[in-house]
Amino acid sequence: MSLPRQSHKTAWSLSVKTPSDEYAFAVDFLGTVPHGRELIHEVTAFSRFLGNAAYELFEGKKEPPQAFLPFFEKLLTHDVAKMAFCFLGKQGVADIIEKNLILFLSRFFSASRAVDILPLHDKLSFFVQSMTILSSQSFEWTKRLEESSLHIHDKKERRHRRHHLQHDLKHRIVESHPLRCEKVLRNVLSVLLPNGASSLYLPPGGELFIPKLQEMVDSAIPSCAVWIVETLFRRELKVDGLYYVYTQIPVWVTKEASLPVKSETAEPPSDLVASLTSAIPYLRQAFFPRFDSPESFATPDIVAFTLIDWIGLLLQRVSLESLLASGCIYIAKMTSISFTNHSDRELDQVIETLSNDERIVRAIIKKIFPSPDLPAPKRRGAAAVFFELVMYGLKASASELLAKGTLATSNWEEIQHDALERIRWFVLSPYFDQALLEIGNRVKGS
Repeated sequence: MSLPRQSHKTAWSLSVKTPSDEYAFAVDFLGTVPHGRELIHEVTAFSRFLGNAAYELFEGKKEPPQAFLPFFEKLLTHDVAKMAFCFLGKQGVADIIEKNLILFLSRFFSASRAVDILPLHDKLSFFVQSMTILSSQSFEWTKRLEESSLHIHDKKERRHRRHHLQHDLKHRIVESHPLRCEKVLRNVLSVLLPNGASSLYLPPGGELFIPKLQEMVDSAIPSCAVWIVETLFRRELKVDGLYYVYTQIPVWVTKEASLPVKSETAEPPSDLVASLTSAIPYLRQAFFPRFDSPESFATPDIVAFTLIDWIGLLLQRVSLESLLASGCIYIAKMTSISFTNHSDRELDQVIETLSNDERIVRAIIKKIFPSPDLPAPKRRGAAAVFFELVMYGLKASASELLAKGTLATSNWEEIQHDALERIRWFVLSPYFDQALLEIGNRVKGS
């Protein structure tokens, strides 16, 4: 998905000449963003923390937080950074960090607004591309998974083989992750620093050091990519993420009951449905192998149609800007959040509980086979109301009968358990990381 040319700049940023001019407008702009004022407050606190940590390392008084150690070590090897610390002092460094972070946030949210106003077809097209990438990587992962556990019927032995496979894949695939991550970083920098180092807020006279600053930015990208891969793709973090998602499934299923099944727009574009249909068999083979047969009731075209219809509804109701604002607030408060590192045993218990929850099966069936919308009667009256009530009852009964039939004729507990387990092992694999990085590289700045 490509952002419209110059779409990551707001109307006011197009008229300003320097980052110093842009800063005043950026503060006002963030005031229009959800949680914007709170974000500015968090940026101020974080800038002071980061400035103090960097300055203490510069003076040799204290080691910086472990998470930021690679950045500080790289930063303090440059003469420009050393000069900045000497001339600006602790408060001056914190002030420069704060102003640049506010500029980054304003450009970041400008880009998100540009995405929100894109045509629905463009956003759905990106969703289909992402699902296609996931299907391709899941297909490759499935082949390796089946090779590792073929003809192994003992559950403990299969788990042992899968653990061994994860270890084996880590050394074969992970080496390529930093290079892919570098491309994602460059896409991000094209939004945060649209004019390179010239987009940075600098103190008076700082313009003289722009070539050196650009050199610092360029040289830092490879090490930042390695740090991001090693930090975000850690197994412990993935287990925590899976635990959160799995524990939220019953909540989402309950909420789904209050949402309309079909979107309020025209039917999904046939070209996108056709593109996604070709990817569904690979996804189904990877995560729902028991339904991977011609006689399965959930045919690829029906699943593709329903997925695009449902995602279209979500895209119309949820803005990227609001999601990113909530995410930024969460990240900003991470230092005050006590994290719980969940174990594999805890994840096993969640999977066992979900496997016996038939509400999930019912929700999936009703999503795959949504009841058709009926035209409202042209004339209102007792007869029209009675007709609507009768049709509503018929549709609800048909949906319930379909759910009961599926529950009665299939071992749905084992199917759910198998699907949750396979999703778990895919997410823990480098194939999932590779899919995320490929998807990230599809997002291009102007």
